[in-house]
Amino acid sequence: EAFQHAELPFKLRLSCAGVGGATVRQAKVSRDAHAYRVMVVEKPFGMNIQVNIVPRVVEVLPGYPAEKVGVRAGFALTHVDEHAVSGNEWFQFFQRASPPFTLTFDTDLPLHDGNPFLNSSSNGTASGGADPWWSNEAYEDFRCEVTALPFGMSLHAPVGGAPAVEVLVPGRPAESLGVHFGDILVEVAGRPVDGSSWFAALQQAVPPYGLRFRRMRAS
Repeated sequence: EAFQHAELPFKLRLSCAGVGGATVRQAKVSRDAHAYRVMVVEKPFGMNIQVNIVPRVVEVLPGYPAEKVGVRAGFALTHVDEHAVSGNEWFQFFQRASPPFTLTFDTDLPLHDGNPFLNSSSNGTASGGADPWWSNEAYEDFRCEVTALPFGMSLHAPVGGAPAVEVLVPGRPAESLGVHFGDILVEVAGRPVDGSSWFAALQQAVPPYGLRFRRMRAS
């Protein structure tokens, strides 16, 4: 009734309901340095997490939701959708969570000694331009097609190293299609990738697209 009788011009304020009636937000919901909580309202989120003692953000893609809500490299992930997570389980929780859900970070947790994922001195490629060790005859190609997300595959990719499969979520397409633990990702949607480019390539690819891995030949 107020809308019908309001004099022009007037302002409208809208709230859009998301999954389960939750209000869709992209803003930070807590600024506490040890409990920095943000809302995930869409995937891909654009946040690369690697595990060295704890799950920690090592890369945030420009223009993606993670950057917009203030997630930064170095943040340690502590909770997914209010569940406390460790390095062994964060990925399964993240893959299974449906937006909107929260992520909580400790933004002030010091880096542990020997962290191999946050070292800007390397560009992620093989040193000296030499052929990578997985290009020799001891390895063979394995190819598959991504037709649906989430794919259920997490990669271990230290600075200057190879992006290798570290986690396969049971029942997800990656496991069903025959991806193996230790497979080395070398191509996404026809685009060669290495330790510095694989994450952006996966986040930007839209199904259906192909993946190519290198895998140790069966003896």
